[in-house]
Amino acid sequence: MTLSNMYGHARPLIDTDYHRIGSHLIQPFDPAQVQPASYDVTLAPKILRPRNAKDAASRLLDLRDTRPAEMMVEDTIGPHGYILLPGTCALVSTKEQVACPADMICSVDGKSTLGRCFLAIHVTAGFIDPGYCGAVTLELVNHGPWDFVLYEGMAIGQLRFTWLGVRADRPYGSPGLNSHYQGSIDVRAAEGRP
Repeated sequence: MTLSNMYGHARPLIDTDYHRIGSHLIQPFDPAQVQPASYDVTLAPKILRPRNAKDAASRLLDLRDTRPAEMMVEDTIGPHGYILLPGTCALVSTKEQVACPADMICSVDGKSTLGRCFLAIHVTAGFIDPGYCGAVTLELVNHGPWDFVLYEGMAIGQLRFTWLGVRADRPYGSPGLNSHYQGSIDVRAAEGRP
């Protein structure tokens, strides 16, 4: 899918762009979640958290020998929320699915209020390649001194799409790219080698 960039050069999307083409990029799309130059995304109910390590061997993560998914436990955000303790981490995903065209990139960042409460929503994976389709997995870390309550549907981050001005020759999902996470419908643990 190629969406028209009436300006013809690389630039970030702004609110009028999101209102015009946002439903092609984000599903479900809610106009109330459009910000001046981003789109607010919300928290899905499923959580993956690291298993409690009982000994040194179970604390070792060697991507040559271990599938990280085997070291995770699935949990769900209940009606009273999910408590992310200080110094702990979890994988979650957005309720929204994105479809990043071959002529766009997207980044995900935290909401400023959450950042000011010392909650990080991504460790290093805040970039979405051209061609990616699926839910966005977030790596939450509570850097603060407080127990942080997460609720399903809360605004957890913001997406910023940028037109590249050109199409990627081999977008995410192309043969030979090992696009492990293409088509994710919810949170996914690490797969394969980096």
